[in-house]
Amino acid sequence: MEFDQADSGRLEDNTPSHQKVRDGRGDQREISMAYPSAVGTEFHSFKHLRETIEERYPGLKSHPEFTKLIEDAESYLKILEMKTTNPSITPEELRSFSRELGLSRNKAEGWIHYQKLPQIYRYLGQAISLEQGSKYYERIINSLNGAVTFEDMEQKLQQFFTPN
Repeated sequence: MEFDQADSGRLEDNTPSHQKVRDGRGDQREISMAYPSAVGTEFHSFKHLRETIEERYPGLKSHPEFTKLIEDAESYLKILEMKTTNPSITPEELRSFSRELGLSRNKAEGWIHYQKLPQIYRYLGQAISLEQGSKYYERIINSLNGAVTFEDMEQKLQQFFTPN
């Protein structure tokens, strides 16, 4: 019984086929990423994102996963910078690049090929700015008629129900 070269279980470079990972998604794929935007601002750098959060949305830093969210945003922008020098990426490059940045391959692939964005941009869109939060705070304080603490509120309620 004869086996031809294709059935030998070896690839062209004589490496056993079970030792090479075959992606099945083709060779190079175009990087289809764009600069992220949220709250009417397009972010071209990580520094710009950090400044926006510091100045206008400081409450976002109290999110329990803020560190991870901001790291993902930084990684996203690093990948986007890579696009300027290399507009396409092979599956192997994607795998090694995602390992280098400490990302799951699925997350990096979603960003690179499917135009998904890191979650921090969604949270930015939902966040209340410092300016707007201050307005809400003032309205609430004014509606309490000077009762800022629980004790103040108790005292006002006691005076309210006490006959003069």
